[in-house]
Amino acid sequence: MPTIRMKRTTEGSPDGFHVKRYDGGKEYTVDSDIPARLAGMFINMKVAEYVIAGKPVGEKTIPEAPENAAVEAAPENKETEKVEEKPGEQEYGWEPPKKKDKAKAKGKVMRVYELADELKISSKDVLIVAENLGVYARNAASGLSEEEVEKVSAALKK
Repeated sequence: MPTIRMKRTTEGSPDGFHVKRYDGGKEYTVDSDIPARLAGMFINMKVAEYVIAGKPVGEKTIPEAPENAAVEAAPENKETEKVEEKPGEQEYGWEPPKKKDKAKAKGKVMRVYELADELKISSKDVLIVAENLGVYARNAASGLSEEEVEKVSAALKK
């Protein structure tokens, strides 16, 4: 059975309910004195170490590189960057309407449903015309700039 030696006194819960004190310097047999789960936790916390035949088992160490070893640089990718196509541009022959930049939108904003009320038509019809004109409007609560309102109303009045 594996054995661990406590480096310092620590408390732990072997059953998830009761708290037990494990004394520093004392060896505990895994599964009979201390549960494997708790032993593993103590080893990860570095408050205990595995012991075989009374001698501690050392941690695995990573050998260090010699001081004068040259560090190879990663090769640079000399290929030209591929430009990713947006869906819809080449596959379907159309480009989806662009989202409007709110920082660029100046002036009064009118909602689609307000424009529909003024023109006495349904909001759905306004959205269809706006989409055909390339105006970005997703629903009746979408805002339209003054330019977009003029563009859509001119198309609907024809």
